[in-house]
Amino acid sequence: MNELGGKLSRSLKGVCPELTICMPTFNRGRKALKSVQLMLQNGLNSSWQILVLNNGSSCEKKYYKDIEKISQYDNRIKYIEKITNTGFARNFLDCFKLSESTYLIFVADEDIVDSSGAAKILNILQSNPMLGAVRGSVAGLGGVFRGNSFTFEDQILESKSDRFHKFSLFNNYMSGCAYNREIVIEHNLIERVEKGLPNHEDYPHLYLSILVSAVAPVAISSIVLALEGESSDDEITYKDAYQLGRRFDQFVHLRDALHEAICLTSEDFDEILFINIYLLLCARYSQLICKLNAPTYFEKKIDVKYVGLALVPFFISGICKYSWSEKYMEQLTVKVKEAVEVVTNS
Repeated sequence: MNELGGKLSRSLKGVCPELTICMPTFNRGRKALKSVQLMLQNGLNSSWQILVLNNGSSCEKKYYKDIEKISQYDNRIKYIEKITNTGFARNFLDCFKLSESTYLIFVADEDIVDSSGAAKILNILQSNPMLGAVRGSVAGLGGVFRGNSFTFEDQILESKSDRFHKFSLFNNYMSGCAYNREIVIEHNLIERVEKGLPNHEDYPHLYLSILVSAVAPVAISSIVLALEGESSDDEITYKDAYQLGRRFDQFVHLRDALHEAICLTSEDFDEILFINIYLLLCARYSQLICKLNAPTYFEKKIDVKYVGLALVPFFISGICKYSWSEKYMEQLTVKVKEAVEVVTNS
């Protein structure tokens, strides 16, 4: 036994897989087993591997046992069971450490990777070895529209402005993002994310995508890479990442991540790029708090109409203390109000 896991199944007969589908999972063995079975039934390529990383689950163990049994006769499954729960963020990062392929695709345990889409995304990565990541589109499993279904345009993003505007903040849903593991490791991004883990427990994948945007070209694609399954009802209650105070904390830490990433792009800090991406972050968190999570907050007797009014001064306070910000404050105040009002007035 070791720190990462007490049980480790065999690899693809000593040959590194061409692609690893990473499924970090905890206490949802039934969903994980169903997703694994569906991906195998849908014709998973023999040179690909599904890494199921069980984060020390204490519930639904029999289903994880079934996954482990499958891994004993099907080398396309690599099953690792950790001794203890190391947290979602650490489990996400350990997928990079425990995978053997150059290319990784992440999928939540209730979702599946579309094999046809994965082959096309893999071809994009192999044909463009400079790409650090590709964000694929997400559709509902069985053709059912679900909350995270989204279709991107097809574009390779080479300029740093495009990378930050169109990729960096659009990976809050883990399923459907593919990474070039070698580029991530080459730029020491795993170490950077590990250092910042206490501030990014909820969205380590979003933090990583922000950093990838700083060091390499990326791409977005209309190709459906992930099929979203049915989530549990208890995942949208007022707890953990969905608490209002936690949303404010996430915003501050993501602001800092954007600042860190833009510092990586050049010696001279790009103030205008940071301002524009900060405004995008304001817009996205306005949408998240005042629209997407509104039913949860109303149920907790929190009126998001007044929360929306509070967002403007909060967002302004989050940028006004930078030493260079004073010369932009008049315009920034107007733009922050617009970013919030577009959401709250709709």
